[in-house]
This record gives sequence, structure tokens and C-alpha cells, in this order.
Amino acid sequence: MKLKILQNTVFKLQTAQASDLPADQKEEITAGQLLDLHSYKVEGKLIKVSFKNVEFKGRNTWYAFADHVRLVTSQEDVVATQQQLSPPTPGELPRQHRIKDFPYLAQTDNRYNPGGSCNVTSVAMCLSFFGAKPTREAQLEDEYYDFLIEQGRSRHDPYDLKWLVEQKGYKDDFRETASIQDVKKWISQDKPVILHGYFTRFGHIIVLVGYNSEGFIVHDPYGEYWDSGYDMNTDWDKTKGKGLVYSYSLIERTCSPEGPGNMWCHFIAK
Repeated sequence: MKLKILQNTVFKLQTAQASDLPADQKEEITAGQLLDLHSYKVEGKLIKVSFKNVEFKGRNTWYAFADHVRLVTSQEDVVATQQQLSPPTPGELPRQHRIKDFPYLAQTDNRYNPGGSCNVTSVAMCLSFFGAKPTREAQLEDEYYDFLIEQGRSRHDPYDLKWLVEQKGYKDDFRETASIQDVKKWISQDKPVILHGYFTRFGHIIVLVGYNSEGFIVHDPYGEYWDSGYDMNTDWDKTKGKGLVYSYSLIERTCSPEGPGNMWCHFIAK
């Protein structure tokens, strides 16, 4: 994925008006450049972009004006940043889709094991989307953490996570041989998928909430994944992992290393 600069513009470190920002919070960019992207996130009239091999003022993550740039593939095919494409023919999957108003939860503020509770946090995101509310004086993800321990279950076992979802009155079709197409089909019905992968050495779990031509739109409860490590959520920014695009090649490398069609996925429904 690349970012093509269509006109002279300004990159910003914040969403505020460029004229209100000090010089060290913005960077003038000339038209015609083509910059490699690691990930991007559309935020209204801005696009938050993280660059692969370039930094400005020592930073690789900036806000760009959507009208001043274009997202393109390596072959310079345009990637739509909104639902601009023509409707699919009957029986055909939409070429891109995102579940609207899907909640994001950060595991880093969990009461228990904030570095290792991606599993219950991902379940909590999905079930809260379908209407689940806490029944104890705790965050939903902390309640699920406690509940599994009380019932002698393991949050690390995918079948115990499936059991948790079903105990709470929802459906979980867990598959060990899911494909990218399976996931797209499910998401196109406005239903989320919980995905197991090796984003960390010990394994990590994220939620898939959409897809486009470049990859899956993910809610990563830990923050933003990089090959060098994570840009973790913090107390002052708990949404670093919200609505990111993780490329299909990244997903296959980290979640289906045995080859295509071997992803461990929970297909969640009401």
C-alpha cells in the first residue's frame, strides 16, 4: 500500500487546524511523492497514516488531508476510502465492508493481566456489539476473566472461549480451517470474527470488523502491530488499535503460517 501526494499539502501530528499547530507538529509535503504505508485509518476528512520506510521530524505516523492524497496499491490501483464502489451483483460479496458502530476496548486498562487478556477483551468487544452489558461492578472483559477462572476454564483455550460466548447467550462457530473468503462473507453480514494469531511470541487475539482491497479492518486490543513490536495503547491514548488495516499478507503470515485456509477463527453471532 502506498500514499500518493496529489498536491502540496501539510502533514499533522494532531487533528487540529494546521495553522494552530507549532512548527514541530506539522510538515510541508510536496506533490508527486509516493510513500510506502504500513497501515492507515480514515478519520473523517483526514487519514491517519503510518509510513514504512520514512520519517518526518523523527515520526512515522501523521494525519493527512484525504482530499490531498490518494491510497493506491503497488500497481497504483486506487483504494476507495469510503463506500464509493458500485453495488455488487446479487450473490457477490461487497468489495469492501465495515461493521458500523463497532465498539473498541483496550486490554491495557484491564484489572487483570493487561498484557495477556486480549482473549476476553476481544470477546467483550463482540458481545457488547450485540448488546451484552456487565452484570458485576467491573468492565465486561474483567467480568469474563473472573467468570472463566470461577468455572475452571482457560482464556487461552479457543474452545473455552467458545464456551464463554455460548454461556452468555450468543453463538460462536469456531473453526480451525477458516479462509479469508469465509471471514469476508461473515463480516459482510455485519457479524464480527475473532482471530487467533502470532502477532506476539506467545500468541495474540484480535477482532476483524471489516475488509477492503488491501486487508482486514481490525480492532487490536493491544494497540498497533509492527514487525518490530507493538505501539501499545496508553492511558492517554487507548484507541491506537482501533480500525486499523492489517494487510492480507500480514494476516496470512501471522495467522495462517501453514498455508491459506488455516486460520483459527470464532464466527460470532447473536
